[in-house]
Amino acid sequence: MKNNLYTRHTDTIEYGYNEYSRNYYTLHIDNAAQSVTIAERTISNIGDVNYKVRATISLILWMQLKKCIEKDFNISLKEENMDAGYWVEDGDTRIDRNLGKELLILIWATEHLDMDNSKNIERLLISKSNWLMLTREKRWWMYTMITHENLDRAEDKDIQGGWRYALRFMF
Repeated sequence: MKNNLYTRHTDTIEYGYNEYSRNYYTLHIDNAAQSVTIAERTISNIGDVNYKVRATISLILWMQLKKCIEKDFNISLKEENMDAGYWVEDGDTRIDRNLGKELLILIWATEHLDMDNSKNIERLLISKSNWLMLTREKRWWMYTMITHENLDRAEDKDIQGGWRYALRFMF
């Protein structure tokens, strides 16, 4: 039997989430505010629930990234004999913790792009292509480097340095 990388149970909804998931990500689409927020949800060993916002992007940028991510994630889920995922159009989509890490790598690499600038459309296409070329394990490694380099600094998208900033140039 194949080792399931995403979850121990196969009854999943959205993107690899199941009722037994203690740690996962949420992608919140707020159509009114024209924004998308990705947050990490964790439960400690004593039952404390914590949410940490990892990124916020414009709805316009999300619409440019959505299909690429959806296709890649559904390939992963199919390889694990899971149902295809779907995005909640206005509200929260729950995402398996490993898929959430992969999602954040692409989000962090593109969050600075202004979609009103035509030059950024080409940059976005290149970023999506480069993200797709990475193995899942490389995406997880990048996530670990970013979140562990300096926890205060890793969450600040405007700092001119560090792994999160370097993603802009890598992609």
